[in-house]
Amino acid sequence: MTPSRIRFCLASSALVMASRAAAEPSRELARTDTPFLLAETGVSLGLALGANLLLPAPERCRWCEPNGFDRWGHDALLADDPKGAAATSHVLSFGLSPLAALGAVSFMPAFRGQSSDALPNAFIVLDAMLVNLALSGAVKVAVARQRPAFYYGVEHESEWADSKRERNLSFFSGDTSVAFSLAAAGSTVAFLRGYEYAPYFAVGSGLVASGVGALRIAANVHWPTDVVTGALVGTAIGIGMPLLLHPRTGARRSVPIVTASPPAAGAPGQVLVTMVW
Repeated sequence: MTPSRIRFCLASSALVMASRAAAEPSRELARTDTPFLLAETGVSLGLALGANLLLPAPERCRWCEPNGFDRWGHDALLADDPKGAAATSHVLSFGLSPLAALGAVSFMPAFRGQSSDALPNAFIVLDAMLVNLALSGAVKVAVARQRPAFYYGVEHESEWADSKRERNLSFFSGDTSVAFSLAAAGSTVAFLRGYEYAPYFAVGSGLVASGVGALRIAANVHWPTDVVTGALVGTAIGIGMPLLLHPRTGARRSVPIVTASPPAAGAPGQVLVTMVW
């Protein structure tokens, strides 16, 4: 084999491998046009604001007594510093969880050359979180469950010491459901798109969301059943919303594939590189 042929083989192999590693095709999802996404998110935002800001908070609890499981879980996980646990839970649920979800469905695809996925993915995940906030806000008011700190008469040690509105809004945990909705929605979108890192994000974000739930109990502001229900509801919304409104269409986006042409016989050892879509 001539030196030019050897250079051709090495160069073409390296280029093709690099192109395939850098540009994996993603799946097309239904209804990802900007008008639909804006309308969808606008409705969800309105519902979330209405449920959490406009609905009157119950003055008396309708669900006042905890069950045995809730008492046991509360005593087992209660922290020495409830306010510190509460602050940490907020950082995870409204800080790390959204950043991680956006990183998985928007920043990573953009970095990998799939920038057209980034904005629709972000809207889909945001919409799931807003629907979850709307549902949790409405259920809290309807159920009117007393928070554990108020039940035990130690509300001065909790983050809601100065809030009469929050006294009877324990069920179900909003922070927990937010974290799980973001984890589930981000994972579902990543799986639907066909991103190979989807399983790793699902495990990592699920662990963070579980930590949020444990911290809400440790903060003395939720009973264990509040947290378990929040996890189930958030997961159901995070999986259901993308599957219902934005399923796969079956098509894959086209990506560039590098090809290389060998040098002509007797010509200098140069490789012609072309991009095929």
